[in-house]
Amino acid sequence: LVKATEILLVSDNDDWDVCCRNQFTGKVTKLVRGFVNGEVVLQTPSGLELIATVSLEGINRLRVERGAAVTAVFKSSNVMIAAKK
Repeated sequence: LVKATEILLVSDNDDWDVCCRNQFTGKVTKLVRGFVNGEVVLQTPSGLELIATVSLEGINRLRVERGAAVTAVFKSSNVMIAAKK
């Protein structure tokens, strides 16, 4: 589990070297805009779904829209492990 506010989005990952190993590239399947922040749902080719909370300024600057390719990045210290009882 990763808290949605701890996920960073990169729109053009080819131009950046990121020192974070947790990188998942996929397409935006849903975008919900709020008054200050938006919720971006990203699906990887393997079917993994990640949800990121991003400021509206960030969404506009990255040109995030449904169908856009983005990379979700997060630090390993933000990962929580959960197991069914």
